This record gives sequence, structure tokens and C-alpha cells, in this order.
Amino acid sequence: MSTQPIPASNDTHATDLGASTQPLLEIRDLSRSFGGIQAVTNVSLEIYSGESVGLIGPNGAGKTTLFNCICGTLAPDTGRILFEGSDITNLPVFRRASRGIGRTFQRLELFSSMTVREHLIVAARAKRGSGRLWKDLLNLGAPTRSEIAQAQTLVELLELADVASAPVDTLSLGKGRLVELGRALIRDPKLLLLDEPSSGLDSIETDSLIDTLVTLQSATNMAIVIVEHDLDVVVELTNRLYVLDLGKLIAQGETQSVIEGEELRSAYLGNVRDSSKP
Repeated sequence: MSTQPIPASNDTHATDLGASTQPLLEIRDLSRSFGGIQAVTNVSLEIYSGESVGLIGPNGAGKTTLFNCICGTLAPDTGRILFEGSDITNLPVFRRASRGIGRTFQRLELFSSMTVREHLIVAARAKRGSGRLWKDLLNLGAPTRSEIAQAQTLVELLELADVASAPVDTLSLGKGRLVELGRALIRDPKLLLLDEPSSGLDSIETDSLIDTLVTLQSATNMAIVIVEHDLDVVVELTNRLYVLDLGKLIAQGETQSVIEGEELRSAYLGNVRDSSKP
């Protein structure tokens, strides 16, 4: 993959930022369980504006649960979530979205019969609070010039012009993921949570996605937090990492250092004994 580097943002940088600037997102001692199974245990982390941070770990580590708590689809059992210094722990999903938290999903959340452009227009209306979903689905509300222009900008940015008028159920999985990304981006998020964004994308689409995110981040100072199993994507896009295993935070720091660390190896492979040693 080739893309322009994002300015470095390691732990030291984050500490320096913290001395003068509050985190965009701060999670304090967050825990969440399901039926006696502890999915997330006392996790704390900080995300600053303009950062690109990875949240990685093996399946079942608690990554998506943490995302759901940040977005408000799940309530934590304990702990607090602060956004721009305000406690949002008990805010509903739509209020968090209106404050600037955007999200894509591991499973596509799209309306199969709607076109690419229609998805983006509905998202633009939802941002302004002017949309009525039933009205849009029944085609009773003609799009404005502004809505059409916003949608077209993202269609071109995500290289979806050739399928802009196609229903999303005719698209490949990779194209569908780009539509979902566009729907999140049209709301101009301050914090964008990406859940497995490269899943279903080929190498060309993945490179394009990374280039798009880097360009947007440079222009908007948007913070990105990415859950991703493809570590090549993680290394290419992020500056810092948090590693979860069995719901607990086991490592954090500058991306390359964490990738090379023993904690990550143990989380993915277990404590495998080196047979070359007695």
C-alpha cells in the first residue's frame, strides 16, 4: 500500500497534548458484561483530535462491545465516557451522533432497494434533523440542490460515480462498505469509528479507502478509531494502538512498537513455548 503518512502521534505526543488540550474522547474504567461473561473490564483510553488510533485484538476481545458503548447502543455497567469534556455516558445514540460521533458497522446496515445517492441524501437530512425516513422511502420528498451536491461530492471522493444510481443490493460487498462509509462521512463527524472497514475490499479498494481517510483527516482534523483484523491496514493508517484481550487492555503505545511487542503475539497466538530453548 502507498499513501501519504499521517503525522506521528505516539504516546509522548498524546501526553504532550494532554498537558494543554483535553482529549476529544475519554473513556474511564469502562466495564460491560453479558449474562455473567465479562466482555470489557475496566478499560480506559484517550483519543485526541486528528489522531488515527487502532483498537485491535483477537476475536472476542471486546472491541465491538467497546464501540457500541461509545456510540450508545450499549450502556456500560460501570465507567464514564466523555466527549469534548462532557459526560455522554447516558446520552442516546442520536444525541451522540449530533455531537459528532460517526460509525460504520462490521455487518452492513443498508437499505437494499435504495440507491447509493439516496443513502447519502437521507444521511444528510438526518444530520440536519430535516429528514422523515418514511417520507424518503416513499419518495415524497424531492432532494434539494444542496443535498444533491453533498451526495455527489462523496460519490466522487469514494469513486462510486459509476454505481451512484444503482440499488445497493446490486453492489459488491466492498462497494457496499464504501457506501456505509460515505453515509458516516456526510455527517461531518469529529470522531469516526470504523469497524472492520477493509472487510470485503480488494487491495485496490483498500488502498483507495486509506488514501481517502488520510485526505479527509488532513482536511478536517477528524479523529479515527479503527477496529481491523488486517494488520497491514492498521500499520498503514494508525499512529497509536490499544490492544484488548478477553476484555482487558493489555498493551498500548506507538503502532510499530506494539505490533512488535510480546503482548500482541501472546494475545493472538497464546504463550507458545520456543522449542529451540530447553
